[in-house]
Amino acid sequence: MSRLAFLLVLMVSWPVHAFNYSTHAKICDLAYQQVSDPVRFSIDALVAKATPRYGAKAKTFPQLCGWPDTVRKQAKYKHTGTWHYVNVARSATAVSAEACPSDGCVLSAIRVMFQRLHDSLLGTEK
Repeated sequence: MSRLAFLLVLMVSWPVHAFNYSTHAKICDLAYQQVSDPVRFSIDALVAKATPRYGAKAKTFPQLCGWPDTVRKQAKYKHTGTWHYVNVARSATAVSAEACPSDGCVLSAIRVMFQRLHDSLLGTEK
């Protein structure tokens, strides 16, 4: 009976793709639909600016959201691999930036990318 249950769970979970490119795009599309028109306008302007700069072929925010997964295996962006997760103890009841190793994690990446977005909007981007 336990083997049958195991096989059933395995078969049902087989098509799950966690956070692949299309899942990122769907989540970003949902987020994009929830923002106000002025924010959407700003997002569209940033996407237009990012597309040629980073060599992305995306034309929309949802399409661009999968770009980090696409390039993280390239030598130029290898450093972003750790930006996709944070490891914490199973017993942890909170997550903080102190959980990040020296090469970063999703928490430090959010902080860095927020600052870059802020600087970009102010025109002070490096």
